[in-house]
Amino acid sequence: MGATHFSGPVYSEGGFINQAITIATAGPVTYTMPQILAGLILRDAAGANRTDTTPTAAQVVAGIAEVKVGSAADFFVRNISGGAFTITVQGGAGVTGTVPAIAQGASTHMALVVTNATPGAEAVALYVV
Repeated sequence: MGATHFSGPVYSEGGFINQAITIATAGPVTYTMPQILAGLILRDAAGANRTDTTPTAAQVVAGIAEVKVGSAADFFVRNISGGAFTITVQGGAGVTGTVPAIAQGASTHMALVVTNATPGAEAVALYVV
């Protein structure tokens, strides 16, 4: 079987990973929609366990093209910490769900799923995929 070479983003049935975003902030971080839509967040906990937050439900709804109930933004968070620190991801305002601690060297695949796209009443659920 020959090698296959790609140029640009690679799409699949489950979406694509556009580029990795590295975050090494010492303290909790609120992810932005561009970071979520990039598909892969490489997170260094920078010396302690961290609890990061997703964008708000309104930001998620605004950040998804042609949004409707059931639309989703899926992404990975990989813990690239140098020590045995964990990263937990919790929902921002209007986002229900929490992702259990991600251990050093581990990755978790998550999805933000729109449950209400009505302006002013946006709601999103955070799931481990």
